[in-house]
Amino acid sequence: MPSLPRLSLCLLCALIAASPAVRPDSRVNTQPSEIKILAMKDVLQDLPDFLQGQSIEAINHFDRPAARRDLVDYILLRQALAIGLKLNTHKPVPSIKITPWQGTSYNRLISNLKLGQFTVFSHTLWREDFSRTTSSTTNTIDPKNNMYITSAALRYGEIEAGLYMNPTNPKFQQQGNNINLGNLRAVSSSQWRPDWQALAQLSLKHVYDEVKWNNMFRMVQGQHADFMLIPFSSEPKLSFTALGITLSPIHGVKVALAGSRGWAVSRTHPAGRLTYQAIEHGLSELRLRGVIPRAYIEAGVINADVAHWRTLNLQNITE
Repeated sequence: MPSLPRLSLCLLCALIAASPAVRPDSRVNTQPSEIKILAMKDVLQDLPDFLQGQSIEAINHFDRPAARRDLVDYILLRQALAIGLKLNTHKPVPSIKITPWQGTSYNRLISNLKLGQFTVFSHTLWREDFSRTTSSTTNTIDPKNNMYITSAALRYGEIEAGLYMNPTNPKFQQQGNNINLGNLRAVSSSQWRPDWQALAQLSLKHVYDEVKWNNMFRMVQGQHADFMLIPFSSEPKLSFTALGITLSPIHGVKVALAGSRGWAVSRTHPAGRLTYQAIEHGLSELRLRGVIPRAYIEAGVINADVAHWRTLNLQNITE
């Protein structure tokens, strides 16, 4: 017969083994502590000039220096997050970490999001690249790509682009009805479905398929390609400057881009679901306030100055 101390020890072990496993409950904080935003480097560099000493949340008008689509995207993302996170009932509210994007390829960017290395990219992306839906008001979940796709900031049918060239290119002198599309070479990425589809409608001499936006810009600057599609800006003569390079659109013509743009959020990042929900709440509020359309109009992306320009592609873009 076992001694009393040994018997007590055995009983204690049996009780522990029979006890249910300890599980996290509402008293245990499982809230993600950090939202990682991957942001365009030139956006972060131009942000202080744009803010002019104001906080991001205080910005209400967007006709400011450096205003353009990617910078407006970043401001709206941060504003939507700020609104949505205030509605978050779980505490503490996650902090936000900004990491500059090193300009790697589009595929690498998407891979980073799929793997949960970052929570969200600051730049709106074509929603059609991730989902077959064209509904601007329907947010989507793309299980195949491990992504949440937010509802649209720029809605289907709102987006137009110019044929941006190096102004020293002799072909730049073409205007409006005199443009010879069959003599022009474009550069874009086949991964960007609306851009690629629009270019396919133009009967161009050639379209180069390039994965890096910076390389596209330099190809046009060096006249290895004649133009690339860029959203219009609020700058004088609608010019667009990046990487120390200024490109200008061929006057009088534009293309319609059959797509909508929203933010891609990682489903595999610990803060992904929270971030997605916060952005959705924030976008709804910003649209009710009229901030979203005003932002893109004041930045020149939705641009009244080109309303009378001829649309080169005749695709019906009605949703």
